[in-house]
Amino acid sequence: MPYHLVVSSDSNAFAGNQFEMPVARCLESTDPSLRDYFFRFGESRIDELLAFPALLAHERGPDDPQVQLVRLTEIIKRRDRVRARFEPLSIQPLPFDKYCELAFELDIEDFEYHRTHWAIKSAEGKGGRNRCSVQEPLFCS
Repeated sequence: MPYHLVVSSDSNAFAGNQFEMPVARCLESTDPSLRDYFFRFGESRIDELLAFPALLAHERGPDDPQVQLVRLTEIIKRRDRVRARFEPLSIQPLPFDKYCELAFELDIEDFEYHRTHWAIKSAEGKGGRNRCSVQEPLFCS
């Protein structure tokens, strides 16, 4: 199942259960087939995007060492920015170290820990076999 990976250098980026991202940083590090399918948050695909869980993380370095598991409830695109509102799915945040350990299972490249961006990732292996289930609780095989 696909999931959203949202990474920000701003320590207050996820305050108030919402975040904003420049359009140019949206769908970075997203598999081309997923990017083509969701082509810049086309209105017809918003409901599908809202069905995926999301991991919200700060770039390496900020004070918050936790990664939040959330559900996006609204995505609004403007000319050069996208705003998303969310609600927590898990009371227990994922420790940053564990998040880093799961890089392969979550399909996260090392540079993504240091770049503000919003990607759609797939935790499926070849043949559709799940490598990781981004849900509560986070489970990887």
